[in-house]
Order: sequence, then C-alpha cells, then structure tokens
Amino acid sequence: MTNSIRYLNRSAFGCLCCGSSELRREATVISPFLAKRCWNGKPELTWVMFCGQCDFRFYDRGLSDEEASRYYGSYRDETYLRERHRFEPFYTKREHEKLEMWLSCRDRRLALNQVLRKAGAPESFEAALDFGGGTGKMLLDIDAKRRAVFDVSVGQLEKGLAGITSHAELGGDWDLVLSCQVLEHLTDPFSSVVTIANTMPEGGWFYAEVPPQHWSNPARNGPARNAWLRWIVDKPRLLLAADIVSTAFRIKGGFLPPLGFIPMREHLNYFTVEALCALLTRAGFRIEWSGRNSLDCICAVGTRSASVRQQETTAA
Repeated sequence: MTNSIRYLNRSAFGCLCCGSSELRREATVISPFLAKRCWNGKPELTWVMFCGQCDFRFYDRGLSDEEASRYYGSYRDETYLRERHRFEPFYTKREHEKLEMWLSCRDRRLALNQVLRKAGAPESFEAALDFGGGTGKMLLDIDAKRRAVFDVSVGQLEKGLAGITSHAELGGDWDLVLSCQVLEHLTDPFSSVVTIANTMPEGGWFYAEVPPQHWSNPARNGPARNAWLRWIVDKPRLLLAADIVSTAFRIKGGFLPPLGFIPMREHLNYFTVEALCALLTRAGFRIEWSGRNSLDCICAVGTRSASVRQQETTAA
C-alpha cells in the first residue's frame, strides 16, 4: 500500500508495526509549521493511534509523497530554521545546533558498533548502505569495501562514500543496511523496511535505530479535552502556549497535563522496542538483538530471511 493511498487514514489497516486491529485513539493537533510547509494549510485536528499489542503510537494522518518532498526539501537549512522558529519560538538556533552536533557525534557511531557486536554481526562487510543517512557519518567507522548513502537529496557526503537518490540504483547486494533516526519520519514504515530488505541478500544485516519518545496521558480522551482542542486549533497564540506547556510536561515529566496534547510535527511514529521488533519481523527479518543502545536510543538488529518478497506481495 503506497503513501498516496493510505496517508490520510493510516490506521485503516491496523497497527503499522504488528498489524493488530486493537487500536485506541486520542485527539491532537497538527502543528502550524507542518501544515504550512507541507500543504500551505492551517493547523487542524487529527488522532494519535495507540496499539494495544506492541504499544506503537502513530498519527492517523501521514504525509503524501508530495507533502514529504515539500517538508524535507532544503531540510534544516537557514530558511527551514527561520520559518520553524517563527511558528515555534522554542525551536531556536541553539537547539538546532545542539541537534546537529548530536546527529554527527562519534558517540552515535560507537553505540552503533557496540550493538552490532552484541548482535553477533561480522566485523567487516562487502557493501554497507545508510538508508536515509544524510551525509553518511554513521558509516565512517564501518569496515566495508563499498559504502553508500541512499537519500532523496544527497548533498556533501563524507569522504569515500557514494550517493544514491533513486530506488532503481539500489540493487540487492548490501550485506549491511543502516536506518538511523529515519523510521519515525515515514508515513509507511512497513513498506520502507520491506524495500530495505529487498536491497539485501539472504542473511544480510539490518540495524534500525529510533528515538525513545513515550508519555502517559492520565486524562486521555473526553468531551472537555476534545472541545478544548477544537476551540484552540484556530487561535495561534493560545495554541502555541498550550503546545509549550504540553511539550514541557512531556519532556520533563513523561506525561501530559490535563487537556494536554502531542502535536503532529515531523515525527509521525513513536516506537517501543516491541514495536520495532514487530515491524522488522513482519517485514521478513529475524531479530538478532534488540533493546536500548548506550545513548538510550531504541534499536533492533535483524538478518534478512528468504520470505521478504512474499511479505511485500502480502502488503501490496
């Protein structure tokens, strides 16, 4: 099922990770910045879906291919930073730079290699691919004869790396594929993981890493909360104030305040270890290791089985 078919109602086919139909939902708001950048619209209501089996959480609305292209075109450049700060004053240049420093730090590569060792992966590979890897920094400490980055727009890559921008160029001989801080952005993570599997030979290794982003909401849904969200959605200053309060409670305390919400921004999906393993297993991988890495990121390492193409046919 392609993004263009299911992006407005992603829950129609159950949990995106395990496939369960045991879902509940809570109302929330699409952020003004995302709505403006993706479809030149205004904030609106959507649902956060909660899976009762693997505790995966995702927004019912995703992004079409065109909307995603608009959002990630010139991603995190000066124009992006300036526009986002206008809608979200808490997204400052300092916070942006801290994020960029973390994304490029060597500790992330050390954590990656520690997890690969725990999973029993080989010390060297014939061909390693970073799927959605930006400049390719996560490949710098990987011992492979051939290393490449697949991304929709490949800019200045690290030395010694090749850039791939189309699926037709991917081939099927990558015996190590990385997906680091990518799956949380995707409208259809299952189809993307199947695509990754089909770039690999049987027995190839796949490392998936996502951020740990979970919270509790004691109030949950209710007429008062839903009426409140419908009322503030077209009141920019009040919406921003409520967003700041909700975000502060979630980050500092791990829960939402009364009438609080998690606005839909660029992260469309929130994983648990169980959800990530379910996603990889359903896409045709055997889990070799899963858990939290040394930086507390959620990780799973799988090896490609022989049943991937059948899985892809079932999902279509």
